Amino acid sequence: MSIERWNEKASLIWSVADLLRGPYRPNQYRDVMLPMLVLRRLDCVLAPTRDAIPIAAGEEGGGQGWQKAIAALETPMPLEAIEAEIRDVEREIAELLAEMT
Repeated sequence: MSIERWNEKASLIWSVADLLRGPYRPNQYRDVMLPMLVLRRLDCVLAPTRDAIPIAAGEEGGGQGWQKAIAALETPMPLEAIEAEIRDVEREIAELLAEMT
């Protein structure tokens, strides 16, 4: 493998790492990761009953507020799809590393 090709692949890997890391410095990770872990855990725990929440809230009479809050919290992309995207990126990085060796 040529040096230029090696440098291209190394640059790609570092750019992906920078993209995944985001704008946070290492000492700021805990401020972001802990809330994200808690939110993910809540999402997993509440997943089986997610469809029943708007119905139950509507039966209570105060359903409009709950429905608006739930609609505001919905992500445009389900977490399962985000996880699939992350797995695809991991697979592509592994393939790049395999090509380099």
